[in-house]
Amino acid sequence: MDYNTYNKLILYFIRFIKSFKNMNKKLIRIILTIIIILIIIGTGFFFSKNKIAESLRVKGVQLADSTQYEPALTYLKRSLRWDKKNAATYLNLAEAYYNLQNFSQAETNINTSITLDSLKKDSYLLKGKILNKIGQYDDALLQFSKVILLDSTSALAYYHRGITKASLNDFTGALADYNIAKELDNNNLEAYLQSVQARENLEDYKGAIQDYDKILEMDINNIDAFYNRGYLKFNLNDFEGAIEDFTHTLELDKNYPNAYYYRGVSYARLNNFKASVTDFDEAIKYKFKPADSYYNKALSKLNLNDIKGSQADLEQSLRINQANAKGYHLLGIIKAMQQNYAGSIASFSEAVKIDPAFADSYYSRGVSKGILKKHKEAIADYNEYIKLIPNNAEAYYQRAVSYINLDNMMEGCKDLEKALDLGYTQASEMISIYCSN
Repeated sequence: MDYNTYNKLILYFIRFIKSFKNMNKKLIRIILTIIIILIIIGTGFFFSKNKIAESLRVKGVQLADSTQYEPALTYLKRSLRWDKKNAATYLNLAEAYYNLQNFSQAETNINTSITLDSLKKDSYLLKGKILNKIGQYDDALLQFSKVILLDSTSALAYYHRGITKASLNDFTGALADYNIAKELDNNNLEAYLQSVQARENLEDYKGAIQDYDKILEMDINNIDAFYNRGYLKFNLNDFEGAIEDFTHTLELDKNYPNAYYYRGVSYARLNNFKASVTDFDEAIKYKFKPADSYYNKALSKLNLNDIKGSQADLEQSLRINQANAKGYHLLGIIKAMQQNYAGSIASFSEAVKIDPAFADSYYSRGVSKGILKKHKEAIADYNEYIKLIPNNAEAYYQRAVSYINLDNMMEGCKDLEKALDLGYTQASEMISIYCSN
């Protein structure tokens, strides 16, 4: 029984007593005194009931704040026994269920909260978050927009609406909301982190780097921010900047294999091959992209003129990944450098077997075959290369050499003229020797 109902019953009772006009006045006074006492007791009970309900609610909120959600539910439900029409309690219940990922119960309770108080922006905000979690993105957007109508300065509403738009692959719209959230709350770290993801999806890498700059202003020990900013710089060919960020990453966590690998690639791009070999060794130690790490280490060693070391690393890479056409091509180059032309032909053949469109392997195999005086086979390889790369002057020149070695001067001279037209000036001397007639 609520307080108003209680008072109405008392008033009805008073009218009932007054209807007995002949009743003894003394008796009436006694009855009225009892009624007054009952009113006082009822009023005290009403206020005491509200105090009990609020005390239980506050205890539930405190438990929820310390992530003790199950005990929090117990107190919040007990609170509702004393006050069944408290919108705040239903909101708190919904929050606890949300954090327990019981989104069905969370939605039920938040709907009750909104029914009891349709102007409570926190309820619409939580309902939007719940709907986002269960994949009802369009309805979630409506809830966040309601919050913004009630409070246009709610950074959280813009932030969560941005997340929902991103879930719908509307990264432009998401970024617009994140930007407003950042303007309203410049220290909202999560808004910057989500903004970075939207920018990366929009391929706005420079903008993403600016967001990481701000993130690192707020959290100078954010390892992932250093690494991710370094990776973005790496993709923008800012290798010096990338190396700096990967180095910061490794200063904070020396067990970060990704940073070793991409710093190694960055060093190699800047021709610091010795440093790159050291980093690839670290990446290999952590088994990070082992085939690629061995392959890139082989490239660096080749640039350091460590031919045998390069070959050993390359063969190890190919044991891990036998489908690497680039690896077999490089192995063919190394064997050719060691004048193992038959071995190089075998490696180039593996490369084109894996990737029939690998033009450079056809060309290089043609050169090795030409050196071994297998000119018909060399011409076949140059033909394949020219189909894929039709305007390479050196290919026409090398094919001309093979034609001339087969005494096919007509085709040889045609290729020499083509090579010269494409800017290969060495062809002019050959033309003067073999094509003067």
